[in-house]
Formats: sequence, C-alpha cells, structure tokens
Amino acid sequence: MSLSVFLVILLVGVAIPGYLEYSVYREVSAPFETLKDLGTKNAQVIYIAGLTDFVKNVNYTFADASAG
Repeated sequence: MSLSVFLVILLVGVAIPGYLEYSVYREVSAPFETLKDLGTKNAQVIYIAGLTDFVKNVNYTFADASAG
C-alpha cells in the first residue's frame, strides 16, 4: 500500500512541475498587430505569454493607451 502511494506522489510530483516548466518556457511566436491605424504615436510592446491571457490583456491596454 505504501509503495503505491509513494509512486503516485512521485508521479504527480514530477508530472505537474514538468508540465508547468514546459508550458511557461515554451516559445510562442505571434504576428505583429496594429492596434490603432489612425493613432498619432507608435508603441511596440513585447511581452512573454504566460499560462493565462492576463499579461496579454495588460500589455494591449498599455499599448492602446500609449498609441492614442
């Protein structure tokens, strides 16, 4: 019983950090996007995508306000 519990804990302890390591540090390329064609300024924003779209939303809001 204790060996199987240990193996399950070991499997979970290796699988979850492995998945997080892969999903956070994988390279994702995205095309250039123009947010405001009629804006008076230009802003180039480079961000590192995370597990959620929170960072993208914050950066797009910043770029939208900067290029206005």
